[in-house]
Amino acid sequence: MRKILILLILISNLLVGQEYFKNRKFSTKIYPISVAVDREENVYIADRLTYSVKKYNKKGKYLFSFGIKSKKINLKDKIKNPNHNYPMPVDIFIKENKVYILDINSGVLIFNLNGEFQKKIIDKKGELLGEVKNPKSIYVDKRIVLSDTGNNRVQFFTLDGKMIKDFGYDGVYPGALHRPEGVSVLEGKIIVADTGNNRVSVFDRNGIYEQNLVIPKKEYKTPGDVFVNNGMIYITNIGNKSIEVFDSNLNIFMSFGKFGMKNTEFNGIEDIWVTDNYIYIADNLNKCVKMFDKNINFIRTVGKNNLINQFLWISLITILSIIVITIFHKTKKKKKPQITQKEQDKEQKRKRN
Repeated sequence: MRKILILLILISNLLVGQEYFKNRKFSTKIYPISVAVDREENVYIADRLTYSVKKYNKKGKYLFSFGIKSKKINLKDKIKNPNHNYPMPVDIFIKENKVYILDINSGVLIFNLNGEFQKKIIDKKGELLGEVKNPKSIYVDKRIVLSDTGNNRVQFFTLDGKMIKDFGYDGVYPGALHRPEGVSVLEGKIIVADTGNNRVSVFDRNGIYEQNLVIPKKEYKTPGDVFVNNGMIYITNIGNKSIEVFDSNLNIFMSFGKFGMKNTEFNGIEDIWVTDNYIYIADNLNKCVKMFDKNINFIRTVGKNNLINQFLWISLITILSIIVITIFHKTKKKKKPQITQKEQDKEQKRKRN
């Protein structure tokens, strides 16, 4: 009986393992939706294009990808199977050598830093306590904090995924939430990007509303993510293509960023991660993660090797176009007519006369 039980456990583990993958296949183009960094400064990017998480070393070299197995997603599949739970990672958080991937359709997936699956938690969909609906952000410390976006609330769970408490309700008045996204914690205070209301709200540890974070002479346009590091609060102001930074007293400290495609500009800010030395920003439509030091000096991009390939392809196409055009024009030129021997004799006879 014991041998049969062990065999069943091994088979079940094998079947579970087949749902997840890790590979070294490299895809040059990415659309980053989230970013996280471990203690060794390796960068993890949730890619909207491949619905996977890509790991890069601290110099930006691609290492491997991991996530949930799924057949190639296309429009026909989505039309035929609109209720199919396709992988859709929306946020990453790294804590204690674990990678927490928040997936809208699959809950919270926990991997180790080598991309090996550990377990799945908080995967029940719905409106009841402990259930989630289109969650958009995850924060992990001694507990897990989720922005339960579709239910207009924030929920707290143990590290094993057991429900602790929640707060929030749909509305526009102070303390209410509408489609909240980013969430983080500063010394017990819960900082929430109340995205649908275009504001950032501060709650105490029990979920009691305290105040909003105000930007003088400026407004939030779709605040997205919130990240706290060393007492500083970083907020992605998506509509303004900028980052707002507040100090531990909840006063504005600085703001940086504007629309564009240059290294210091943004076009589709999705997420932010801050370490003791660097700031990493997932710039979706510029197809990369941009890395800055704390003085906002640009360091490098991660995941933008595709630009090199694009340049090479453009160069190759340009050269081929020039060759084709040159050949075409040469063939269009009139060739000098060749005079037959009979015509030459006739011309000479005419000249003699």
